[in-house]
Amino acid sequence: MNTQTLRWREGTARRRAAVMPSGTKTAISIVGCGQMGTALARALAGKGTRLFLTSRVRRSAAQLARQVQGAVAGPLEWAVANGDVVILATPVDVTCEEIAPRIRGLVKDKVLIDVSNPGLLEGRERPELSAAERIAQAMPAGHVVKALNCVAAKRLGELSSSHERLTIPVAGDDMWAKACVADLVQRIGFETADAGALSSSRWVEGLSWLLLQIDNSADADETLGLPLVRVQAAEAGAIQGGTS
Repeated sequence: MNTQTLRWREGTARRRAAVMPSGTKTAISIVGCGQMGTALARALAGKGTRLFLTSRVRRSAAQLARQVQGAVAGPLEWAVANGDVVILATPVDVTCEEIAPRIRGLVKDKVLIDVSNPGLLEGRERPELSAAERIAQAMPAGHVVKALNCVAAKRLGELSSSHERLTIPVAGDDMWAKACVADLVQRIGFETADAGALSSSRWVEGLSWLLLQIDNSADADETLGLPLVRVQAAEAGAIQGGTS
């Protein structure tokens, strides 16, 4: 086991101890009950979690809560106040302009997971800041982590239970927050890869668009995922020898 893996596991244990006392479940707030929020609620149900759901259309959160084990629905501020981890499953503009002003004072030291996938419009230059960095500026008291933007909501449950485990890049500035997110992602059934600081989230966000460029079929955005293959030193030497 390498040093990075040990550091991640130690970080996971410390973060879980901090936000989840022994014998209790992780309290997760999901803001936004659209396709991604719904898929994540279903994927996290029954995996040592308590789910607090909220949505702009309240009846959608209430309806989802009736269908998902361990979930309850309520207003935005109530849901965020009850969660130790907050999943922001809303478009970045909505998160920064509408949601952040209402919950900015409630997210101190909470883990904020940005799953948005803003992408690039044709002919438009890459923005100076990633969506995750914008959210971090809008809510500086929280620990923003970029994750889960490279997997389609429609296939999240199916992919997480498939034989081939896909890899979810995780980027953030707080080591323990990243360890907490890695733990949650692994509970769903994915592998994780430390993508570095939150500034790296611009590359993580661009990865999904790269995948779509590789496969531009009509349903690519619903089926693509990325398994990360770690080549051992001996194998790497054999590959290099074969190409020389």
